[in-house]
Amino acid sequence: MTRKRTKGDAARTCLGCRAKRERKEMIRIVRHPEGNAVFDIDARLPGRGAYVCPLPGCVGKLTSSSLSHHLRAKVTLPDHRRLTKELVSACQVKVRNLLSIGLKSGQILVGSRAAEEALLRGRAFLLVLAGDTAPRSERRLLRRNDSVPVIRVADKRTLGAWLGRHTAGSAAVTNEGLAARLVLLLERLTSIESSFNHSNQG
Repeated sequence: MTRKRTKGDAARTCLGCRAKRERKEMIRIVRHPEGNAVFDIDARLPGRGAYVCPLPGCVGKLTSSSLSHHLRAKVTLPDHRRLTKELVSACQVKVRNLLSIGLKSGQILVGSRAAEEALLRGRAFLLVLAGDTAPRSERRLLRRNDSVPVIRVADKRTLGAWLGRHTAGSAAVTNEGLAARLVLLLERLTSIESSFNHSNQG
């Protein structure tokens, strides 16, 4: 039996590249009461929304006129660089919020020993590694991992800040739903930051 497609599953058109993608793959934009464009990472803010691919190239193609037309109200749009930085910031805030929820509920285990035990027990659904974690610890964790997704973040300070610690080299997510949400969000964030940094170097 084929599952009935719901309204939330429907494809959305990117205002930047005009491609159609599933809503969960895109970023929603709404108009703030003061008239400026706001990224709605959770897609829960009230009002009419527009969608854009989470890529600087697509974000850079947004215009005030296209957003105003789509949202049926005048919308103020900052320049491309500022808009991309706001998108990065919004994604980072959401990552921190999800990680905070996971920590408080015991669904995120921090540190190589805790992560390794979660992998051995088959409890891990996502492994997050800092880019500068100790090579020996990373190799040990990856040897224990058969099929769990691995997401890499900038460095131990970044991961530690997200987890409310000074530094952190690794963490394991033991809730499947939370892991899926973090994978999608972290992949978006990594893609945005990578493209943004590359464009700044060019």
